[in-house]
Amino acid sequence: MNIILFEDFVTHSSLLPLTYTRPVSDLRIGILKIAEKWEKHLIGKSSFLTQPYLQEKFSFKSDKDNLYINGAVCPNKSLLSKIEGLQTEQSIIHTPSNTVLAFRSGKRFVELRKIPEFVATTEKIPFRSDTNIIKKVTDIFLQNAKELELDFKLLSKNR
Repeated sequence: MNIILFEDFVTHSSLLPLTYTRPVSDLRIGILKIAEKWEKHLIGKSSFLTQPYLQEKFSFKSDKDNLYINGAVCPNKSLLSKIEGLQTEQSIIHTPSNTVLAFRSGKRFVELRKIPEFVATTEKIPFRSDTNIIKKVTDIFLQNAKELELDFKLLSKNR
């Protein structure tokens, strides 16, 4: 399965100046960058669907089976189990914040603005569990200790 980390304009803008030169998922929180966390958990390489001016540096690769993950979301066990059961044309919505966490599709999106229209037509799976969603610069610092612990466990597992 092809992993694509996407972002929305509002989150990208609220994380400025950190996101002037990189997508949200390329930010470091804890030991790893958000993209690295997903790659380690899902055992695959990810690509980025980001702002047009960043797209040349941060590649985007589409396939027949794409797993789109919100680049501002840090993985946890309960979210990973939901994602593993995700079928084509389904999306996972964080119910307290109404944030799209992930969706699966064979479609290729080249524009971020098309994603909300598509997600509106998918079968929505509610996700009520607590998860770290980085929406403001302060979230990086507030969630850093928790993410440090989770990353350390992930990197030192079976050692």
